[in-house]
Amino acid sequence: MLLEQGNVNPSTADENGKTPLFIAPCEGHEGVVKMLLERRNVNPDTANGDGETPLFGAACEGREGVVKTPLERNDVNPNTANPSGQTPLSMAARKGRKRVVKILLGRSDVNPNTADERGQRPLFIAARKGRERIVRILLE
Repeated sequence: MLLEQGNVNPSTADENGKTPLFIAPCEGHEGVVKMLLERRNVNPDTANGDGETPLFGAACEGREGVVKTPLERNDVNPNTANPSGQTPLSMAARKGRKRVVKILLGRSDVNPNTADERGQRPLFIAARKGRERIVRILLE
């Protein structure tokens, strides 16, 4: 109902720069994410105050269903990095989110070789963290 109100801006951020579209995936609210992404006035790549996108937050939290939803939109950049150069893929590899890594790699425009500011790529990060399954997936 709130989204139907003309005076409600679904892209309004809180004091930390977090929009409803950033918070909903981090909390695993797939239905809310779908509703927000149906709106033309919601930018799916809007970063929070830390420079992290909703997809980045969902990947970090390991929210598989919520990672799939924004990836269905062509205007979502799955390679958008935070200020440290970490992408959703590199963060999923770091956190051991095997299913999220698979989902991200299922999209043809995800670059598995994007390096962060220290030159570390997802494969390096997964190997360093001992994430054997993720290393296998990345090597495939």
